Amino acid sequence: MRIRDWNKSLKSRLIGEVFMNITYWMLFPFLAIYFADEFGKTMAGMLMILSQIFSVTSNLVGGYCADRFGRKRMMVFAATGQGLSFFIFALANSPFYNSPLLAFAGFTLAGVFGAFYAPARDASVADMVPEEHRSVVYAVFYTSFNIAVVIGPILGGIFFFLYRFELLLFATVVCLLLAWILYRFSHESLSPQTMMEMKVKSSGWIGAIKYGNFYIFILAMFIFTMGELLIVGVQQSFISKLAPENMMGQYFAAASLRNTIGRMIAPLSIPMTAWFGFVWTFMILTGLAVVSAFLYLIVFTLFEQKRAASSSL
Repeated sequence: MRIRDWNKSLKSRLIGEVFMNITYWMLFPFLAIYFADEFGKTMAGMLMILSQIFSVTSNLVGGYCADRFGRKRMMVFAATGQGLSFFIFALANSPFYNSPLLAFAGFTLAGVFGAFYAPARDASVADMVPEEHRSVVYAVFYTSFNIAVVIGPILGGIFFFLYRFELLLFATVVCLLLAWILYRFSHESLSPQTMMEMKVKSSGWIGAIKYGNFYIFILAMFIFTMGELLIVGVQQSFISKLAPENMMGQYFAAASLRNTIGRMIAPLSIPMTAWFGFVWTFMILTGLAVVSAFLYLIVFTLFEQKRAASSSL
């Protein structure tokens, strides 16, 4: 399924999310440095973990709300909220007022609304795209995300430390623009029948390379990125097969906890480099990746066995 064959809703979302993701990654890689300068490394790590704990809860609530109130409504609400959160962050870094605590509150709120957005986005793709094309569509969205991860920090390195206030205002405008694009050009993909069923039911990244070979680092990042690109379409398509129609958003919310919990734990790598050193920190990350691969193997094996058993009945 080529991009030119997508409907207007998917195309507008892709364009809007590209700009929003680039803007986000102009900020996120440097926030650990910013908070470490303001609060110290250990406190910065703890605060960033705290913000991700809020995101975990919001992610699950966002999945339920996407099934209860609709995908479009939640995406518009989340993009608007994220824009207002970046505006709070901007005020806390303005020429006339400076407050690291208010900046942290704005960052946390932006993460909360981002967690609201993700389940509705993934569920809407599952609603609109035929099963045989979902892997391709999810892969395109994730490729655009990875392009943003590359472009964003490059631009952020230029603007974040010199023009932080202006950059945060730009992030505000981009998020609000995405909300308008979603409101104007996208349509609700959740069927009224499913929304009614839910209404009835409701009644009851950052790393630091200080030592080592730069080219090996680039090669490792290339392999890591290729692995992400290869797996994301399979992951999302697998979830869309597994989830009942009236619980699609909640299943995607639970699945996206792999990202939210990952971002919650990831800031520990900042004090870990001080506690254990860079080598042992990356060894621990390697071990976690190997364990993850083993768990994936178990999950897919169990799913295939269950499907084979069902088809034989």
